[in-house]
Amino acid sequence: MAYNFVDNLDKTKLYSKDPIWEKIYMEYFPTMVNMTNYNQQLVQHQYQCSDRSLDLDNGQRITIEEKTRFKSNEDDFLLEYEVLPKKGSPTPGWIEKPLQCDYLVIHEADVRKTYLFPFRFLQLAWFKNKSEWISKYKTVCIRNDFNCCPVPKHVLFTALYSCTIINTPNES
Repeated sequence: MAYNFVDNLDKTKLYSKDPIWEKIYMEYFPTMVNMTNYNQQLVQHQYQCSDRSLDLDNGQRITIEEKTRFKSNEDDFLLEYEVLPKKGSPTPGWIEKPLQCDYLVIHEADVRKTYLFPFRFLQLAWFKNKSEWISKYKTVCIRNDFNCCPVPKHVLFTALYSCTIINTPNES
């Protein structure tokens, strides 16, 4: 079946009500006191890229962009780097945009597995490796609407780890 953004968005909205989300976020953030789901709001909110917010007991608010994959691939993550509108020029996909979120969550619904990524590190890993990854892993065009790079999970995890380390030059 071809991927359809509107159908997938509708399915995601319904799935976003699943009680599993509270359990997932309590695992990641055990001091969570409140969870707000924005998926039920207007489609325009989707383009602001914050599907959910969590309030912690210390007053901190965490914003999360959620990606649900209903038929997962155990080997890779699809990083959407380009949106192909019906008219006009391509625009940046979510991995290229300056999203207003703290974390990106990829939830594989069929296997009930969830990955949480600090978005800035995920984006840094993408920008550092983008050319190599697109060249090596190619592009998957989803329903002529999105260009995604299928980055193997182990490759992405290694790149994320390397983004947490800075080799500091010697002082002169």
